[in-house]
Amino acid sequence: MIILSKHRLILSLILAAALLSGLFIPAALAEVYTAEFGAQFNPDVNADVGEWPDLSAYAISFVAGEEAVILIEFDAPVAFGGNYAAINTNFAADGAGEIISFKLDGNDVAMGDVYLNNEGIDGGLRLTICNKWNGNITEQPVDVETLGEFTVMEIVFTVSEPVQQVFEARFEAQFNPEVNADVGEWPDSGAWTTAFAAGDEAVLTVSFDAPVAFGGNYAAVNTNFPANGIGEIISLKLDDVIIPMGAVYLNAEAPGGLLRMTICNKWNSDIVEQPLDVETLEAFTTLQIVFTVVPGAPVEEDVYVSSAPPFEPEGVYHAYLGVQSASYTFRNAWADGSYGAEGGEWEKQPIGNNFYGLTGWDGDAVVRGGVFADCEIKGNGDYTVTLNGFDFGEDESFNILFVSTDIPLAGHPVAFTDIIVRMDGSTKYIFDSGYIPGISSHETKDYYEVHCINIWSGDLGGNDGLFGYSMPANSIELAFTVSGFDYDKN
Repeated sequence: MIILSKHRLILSLILAAALLSGLFIPAALAEVYTAEFGAQFNPDVNADVGEWPDLSAYAISFVAGEEAVILIEFDAPVAFGGNYAAINTNFAADGAGEIISFKLDGNDVAMGDVYLNNEGIDGGLRLTICNKWNGNITEQPVDVETLGEFTVMEIVFTVSEPVQQVFEARFEAQFNPEVNADVGEWPDSGAWTTAFAAGDEAVLTVSFDAPVAFGGNYAAVNTNFPANGIGEIISLKLDDVIIPMGAVYLNAEAPGGLLRMTICNKWNSDIVEQPLDVETLEAFTTLQIVFTVVPGAPVEEDVYVSSAPPFEPEGVYHAYLGVQSASYTFRNAWADGSYGAEGGEWEKQPIGNNFYGLTGWDGDAVVRGGVFADCEIKGNGDYTVTLNGFDFGEDESFNILFVSTDIPLAGHPVAFTDIIVRMDGSTKYIFDSGYIPGISSHETKDYYEVHCINIWSGDLGGNDGLFGYSMPANSIELAFTVSGFDYDKN
C-alpha cells in the first residue's frame, strides 16, 4: 500500500462544502497545481514495487508559494535504483522551486540545491533530486544510490513564481572641464547607477552641484545585461527639458562584453549617425534618462579563433604593469588595438606612441610622470612588474590594475599563481590564483592578462574591490608566479 499526503482530499472537501453552502469561492483557490513524485527503485530489494512504479495516481495538489508535502509509505522496505528521483509539476517551467526537507524513515537526508528544468508534467517545472542521465547536472543534489532501505519518504517543498532578475545601468560621459573644473573631463561615474528589470521602464538620474557641459565626444549607458538585449532610451532630459535624439546605438562594449546604449561616441567609426551630438547641448545640472531593455533573440556563439601565434613552451615572453586611474590616466594592455604597444590610435595623438610611459588626457593625450619596470619571462618562476614616480593627479582610486603579457591565451598553456599586490612597499592583497579575462570571464582575449582591480568586474568586487587601499604615493608592485613552461627560470 502507498499512502500520500491528504492535502488533495482536504482541499476537495473544502471546495464541496463551499459549493453546497453557496459561499463565494475566491479566484485564488483555482490556482492549484499538481505535483507527483517519480523515481527508479531497486527491484532486488522489493519486487512488488519494481523498478518503475506508477505513482501518478498519488499526485498531490499545491498552491504556489505555500509549503506542500509528499508523503509515501511502503508496506515493506524499498531502495532507490540509483539513477533518478524527482518531483514533476505542471507549474510554469521558469518557476522557482525549493526542497525544504527530504526525510527517509524520519531521518533528514542532506542534499544540495535542487536542479530545476522544464521536464515536468507537460513541459512544466521539474525539481530534480537525482538524475545521472542528465549531463547538464554537474553535481547531483543527492546521490540516491548511497541511501539505504526505507519504508517512509517525506518531502516538503515549495514552488513559486520566478524571481525577477535585477540588472544595473550606469551612465558615463566625457565632460568639459572648462565649464566645471570640479567635475573634470572624466568624472568617476560609479554612483551614477540605477537598477532595472527586463521589460520595465527605468529611470537614471544624475545631479550636479553646479552646471556642467558634455565634452562633445562620448555619452552612454553601460549595463550588465546580455549583449544581445534590445535597449531603448524613451526620453533624455536636461534640467527637465526633453532633448530630441535618434535611436540609441547598441553594441557589446560595456565592461565584460555586455550591452551598451550609446548616446554619442564620435570615436566609434561604426556609428554612421550619432543618436545625439552632445557637443551642441547647453550646460545643465540635472540629467534624467528613461529607458527600457528587453531580451533579444538568442545568438549562436561563434567559436573564437585567436589571432595570436601558438604558445612556445621553450620561448621567452614579457610582462607589463597595466593601470587606469579614476580620471583615466592609463597604460593599456600590451595587445590593445588602440593604445597598446602597437596601437593604432597613438599616431593620432601629438605625443606619439607612449605605451612604455603613463598617459593622461587634457583634450588630447598627454605624458604623465611614471617609470615602468617590465620583465622578461624566461621559464617557470617568480616575476615582478612595477611603476614608480607616477603622477595620477588628484585621483583617489584605480579603475583597473593588472599584469599584461604577450603570452598567447589559446589552450590556457600557463598558470599565474601567488599574485601579490604591493603599494608603497606594503602588501595589500595576495591572490592564490590569477583572475584572467578570457578564462575567468567570457571575454575574448588573445593574450594573458591578470587583473587585481577592475571596478567593472563583479568577481573582483566591483567598485568596492576585494581589498582596501589608499592611493599610493611612490610605488606599485605586482609580483606573481608563472608555471607551464618546459623549463625553469635560471
